Amino acid sequence: MDPSVIDNDSLLALPTSTLFSYHNLIGIPNVLAQAFLGAPLKDPVSIFYSFHATMLDFNEANAEDERQELFQEESSHILQFCWLAAHEHINPMIYTNSEDPFVLCWAHDEDELNIQPLASHLKDSSSSVSEQQKFTHAAMRNFLDDQKKEQQEDHEYKESKKPSFK
Repeated sequence: MDPSVIDNDSLLALPTSTLFSYHNLIGIPNVLAQAFLGAPLKDPVSIFYSFHATMLDFNEANAEDERQELFQEESSHILQFCWLAAHEHINPMIYTNSEDPFVLCWAHDEDELNIQPLASHLKDSSSSVSEQQKFTHAAMRNFLDDQKKEQQEDHEYKESKKPSFK
């Protein structure tokens, strides 16, 4: 399926009686990850159209660059994944952060043993590499904090049975 044309026949040929258990995760290129994060709606149909438009724009912008791999038939599985999710053939991924005291204690110990010593070592160094590591550590910490906050705010999502990529 070439992304320049939405091929309904190939989408409709996908199995409809099969529930793809344990196939509820797909890797996507950075350009599509940016499209996903920038999409105002996270339902599978909206993401399908967002990915499709991004693929077309990317191919058009990079058509002359021989070094750049374009979205072709090999990337059709990404659009098919969205289609299957929209038709409830892929179970949503359900996950939670553990609140078990043992797990929280373990995570705290790992943080003290591995992350905090690295961060204190970075404070003593002024090289550009250590600046990059500081930035990366801060970004990871902010990301994890944001994820936890978002999970707490979106608790009702877990209750919902509507298919979504949120």
